[in-house]
Amino acid sequence: MLTQLALPADPAVSLQLCKQHLRIDSNDENALIEVYRDSAIAYIEGYTTRALGATQYQQTFDAWPGACGLVLGVAPIREVSEVVYLDEAGAEQTISTGSWYLTKTPMGGTVRFDADYSQPVLYDRPGSLIVRFDAGYDSPDVTGSGDPELALPSQARSCALLLTAHAFENRAPVVVGAAANELPFTVQALLNQLRIYR
Repeated sequence: MLTQLALPADPAVSLQLCKQHLRIDSNDENALIEVYRDSAIAYIEGYTTRALGATQYQQTFDAWPGACGLVLGVAPIREVSEVVYLDEAGAEQTISTGSWYLTKTPMGGTVRFDADYSQPVLYDRPGSLIVRFDAGYDSPDVTGSGDPELALPSQARSCALLLTAHAFENRAPVVVGAAANELPFTVQALLNQLRIYR
């Protein structure tokens, strides 16, 4: 199971950019715009399995992997901080960094173990093998890592702005007396470019 452990320090799309897109100068609705923006980002992340902002994650596994390794379910992976397991007594044990390695892929990353690593018996419950890692793109509004693979795709920013505007301008799920207002095709087309099929 994949769990986000913290919120990104900087949102993928700033409040200022959202207000510029909405053509709003006043600060009266800042909090509401931020709610819509955060919901848009969460939707994009869920649909594409990409982390738009850099933060910490944890993913649990039920058993030792075969040759395919432990496939991490979000992209892009920045680094793996630790791999741990619960021993037969349920105590957490850290696996030495010399016993595993990370292979980054466009779909995220895979943790594999050295061929000579002896896999101990896991605690008898699901989720006894744990990988803790950082994932997500650099914030475009602050100095990033300089790694082009971690640059936030422009499609993601565009989607966040379009979805924020859609929610802001259509505040009720149904508007009586108006034609149905579906999510813009542009958003779906952009999301499909980013989506990782797992």
